[in-house]
Amino acid sequence: SQPQGVAVDGNGNVYFSQGTGISEIPPGCTSSTCRLGVGGGFSQPHGIAVDGAGNLYVADSGANAVELVPAGCTAASCVITLGGGFSQPQGVTVDESDNVYVADSGSNAVKEIGPGCFSSSCVTTLAGAFNHPEGVAVDATGNVYVADTNNAAVKEIPSGCNSSSCVTTLGSGFS
Repeated sequence: SQPQGVAVDGNGNVYFSQGTGISEIPPGCTSSTCRLGVGGGFSQPHGIAVDGAGNLYVADSGANAVELVPAGCTAASCVITLGGGFSQPQGVTVDESDNVYVADSGSNAVKEIGPGCFSSSCVTTLAGAFNHPEGVAVDATGNVYVADTNNAAVKEIPSGCNSSSCVTTLGSGFS
């Protein structure tokens, strides 16, 4: 039902967001009967990411939240809200140090949630001046890449940058 985001863990499990939930497809699964539900209680999950320990991060656009689904969690009761102050988050990614990066579409910004952050006081806006950012990725050196949808561009926030002045457009004119 309208899958939005997809992520794969180190064991080959495929996770995808759809409707109001997250599903897992184990390696070798080729039918809907072997799919598993993960977490629960989401409003409109879009982007998802998985870290090295198998924890899932969900950009829940309808709830204006970023959620952590601990590895092995299959119930809504174990889902943890990270950070705060989001407005229609669309994309999410996590680096090797467990910093979480969020394409926060409603605020036209990319935000960073520090490891173990459970309040808005530890959410940092890396850069604004985007126009409906949807996708976000981070490389091994900490550079963050953003799909800036309504500007039809892909942009880079260099590692250590925390203002719009150092954002670089890598490509534009996309439709």
